[in-house]
Amino acid sequence: MKKYLCLVFVLTFAVNTVYSEPLVPQEYFDMTATYFNEGRFYEARAVVERAIRLDPKDKTLHLALGRILLGLGDSYLALKSINRAIELDNMYAEAYNIRANAHEFLNDFDAALHDMNRAIYLEPENARFYSNRGAFFARMRQLENALTDLNKSISLNDESSRGFSNRGAVFILLGRHEEAMADLDTAIRLDSNNYIAHFDRGYINLLHRNNPREAILDFTETIRINPNHSDAYYNRAFSYRQLVNSTDNLARAFYYLRRAQEDEAMADRLDSQGE
Repeated sequence: MKKYLCLVFVLTFAVNTVYSEPLVPQEYFDMTATYFNEGRFYEARAVVERAIRLDPKDKTLHLALGRILLGLGDSYLALKSINRAIELDNMYAEAYNIRANAHEFLNDFDAALHDMNRAIYLEPENARFYSNRGAFFARMRQLENALTDLNKSISLNDESSRGFSNRGAVFILLGRHEEAMADLDTAIRLDSNNYIAHFDRGYINLLHRNNPREAILDFTETIRINPNHSDAYYNRAFSYRQLVNSTDNLARAFYYLRRAQEDEAMADRLDSQGE
């Protein structure tokens, strides 16, 4: 059963007040953000590239293009755009934070960590930067470093759903499942659409609490929020198969088996589309 720590990107723009008359109308920023958050990356790219032609020295536009290119899976071009943002402002902490993602996607982990460290140096009170570095350490299986960063992140912002879900995932990797469950419950209370927290809570309910019914509820929420999450379909199918083995009611057993087969077919279809 696969488990992932996910680092979710949220598109934001800094307000630029250098010009008395903005070179780029606000609607360009609004359209780009809307398209990005809806996963319409090609449309977002077209809008932001038009905006860059209007104002090629706006660092936020180059960073936005880098984020969009990461969303499209083109880490090399993303790196070029983010580098341009840093050339325009070498104190731009958010650009280092995002460039770290590009380096990690390209398996340049030393460069990724260097950029995360630089972002934190520039903005040492930014909770999100500690959360991102903590998630990176977790992916590298440096779990104590991950926990230190995530504790710091939560101390700076105890209203961040992502911070709690990231720390919950680390607790799972450390085998501290009750602490993980507490963090995941908090993450979901803060943001009911945090599908990563729902997925990880379902994992605990299924494998460590032997509660497939509760697991199904969490995997169903994961799928509602992110319909392309193939692992959630696989895990929900496994949960239904657990119910098949726990009932003496033949009709219910056939129902659970059919649901399991449907989920397995959907998961296989999603995985084949991603190949």
